[in-house]
Amino acid sequence: MTRDNLLVVIPNREIANAQVFNHTLSDPRLRLRIPVGVAYGTDLHRTKRIILDVLAADPYVLSDPKPVVYFTDFGDSSLNLLIRCWIGDAVDRSRAVDSINMAVKDAFETEGIEIPFPQRDIHLRSPVKIVSKN
Repeated sequence: MTRDNLLVVIPNREIANAQVFNHTLSDPRLRLRIPVGVAYGTDLHRTKRIILDVLAADPYVLSDPKPVVYFTDFGDSSLNLLIRCWIGDAVDRSRAVDSINMAVKDAFETEGIEIPFPQRDIHLRSPVKIVSKN
């Protein structure tokens, strides 16, 4: 039975040959991985401090293990960061992600940090005039 109350039936052969993740059996804690993108030109040291302050204030986030924020890659439209933090109960995953995302967005707006979105430049050329030889 899933958290959404769906019954999942897995054939024995499949389960014997697959990895099984149980988020509730021995330890209810869960590590979250939340991607965040910021605009090119953003001060990443400042941005990481802001995110860590948000995580320290969030009621779902555990202080031990300590939350971390990594700069993971240069995206097409953003500098990509990854938040890794632990929550006390896997059942709270959706609420915790919502709480963290809302607080990060609010902090970014307050601090003037831009969350980018993909943009494309389109260059239109003038049509080529075809001259007839008749």
